[in-house]
Amino acid sequence: MNLNRRSIILILPALSAGYLLAFLGMYHSQKNLLLDTEQNDLQVQAGQLTNMISHYGSLTRNYLHTFVQNQSFNQLLKVDRADYRALAVDGSLSDAVRHMGIVQQDHLTVAVLNRSGDLHYFYEDSMDPFSELDERYRQQVADMFRENTLRKSVFYEGDSPILTHARIIDRRTLSGPVNIDNTDSVAVIIALKAHRYAVRRDALVGAGRLVTWQHPEQVSDSHPLRLIAQENLPGFGKLSVIAPGSRLETQLAELRSILATAMLTLCVLSSLLLSLLIWRYITRPIKQLERDLATMDYESEHPPQVYDSSDEIG
Repeated sequence: MNLNRRSIILILPALSAGYLLAFLGMYHSQKNLLLDTEQNDLQVQAGQLTNMISHYGSLTRNYLHTFVQNQSFNQLLKVDRADYRALAVDGSLSDAVRHMGIVQQDHLTVAVLNRSGDLHYFYEDSMDPFSELDERYRQQVADMFRENTLRKSVFYEGDSPILTHARIIDRRTLSGPVNIDNTDSVAVIIALKAHRYAVRRDALVGAGRLVTWQHPEQVSDSHPLRLIAQENLPGFGKLSVIAPGSRLETQLAELRSILATAMLTLCVLSSLLLSLLIWRYITRPIKQLERDLATMDYESEHPPQVYDSSDEIG
């Protein structure tokens, strides 16, 4: 009896095709779920970073406003002699700066410059006694005077991201100058190292994310599965958090491997179970019936035995 073999040959392909269709549907469902989850995570992460930058922006603006209203700063602007300013005013102003509540890790730089870029005051919360003003800040002030811009915030991305806010005021009135070319016009710039932003950004990069400003198309990852979440920051630009396509492809390959293994296992187990059921309820009863028929005595006076088993033959 070749019924078992025939059942495997005929039924197993149909069974495998059914499983294949089911697992293809499961794969596409899980793939879409994975991509949606990744996209949502990217959006949350981009939102966290932009909220941090917005927080630093508000902090520098408020800090600059408080600094301009400080009495020591007012004295600084009214003193013309550099020697007296260095001895009497700079020290008290630096003490005031240190006690205005900036978080310790977010190193602070405060500078006052004129149109020519000459320093009236410089303070930096660092351990380097020979620290100098970053030339990027001097260039930012020069651009403001050239563009006739009274307020400007800039975010400098890098290993140590820095957010600056600068304001041009009249040294006599402490408000916006009527004429920016006036010799009494000075620029006050506050620079703050975005320590918490850098920690969060580095954690995302360590987890396989890419964080970029302005131009996500410049990232050298052209994989079709690449996902991008973008957030606009007015006055600063556009921040993008990217999930590289190669990382997503690795996750999908693992998913395909798991589903393929599960499908193969189910096919083998199903075929074994099907063979067992056919043997138990069809093949074995038929063979038993053949044996009984072979030994039957047709001329016997005894009544025939009734085959009352619960299978198909009974």
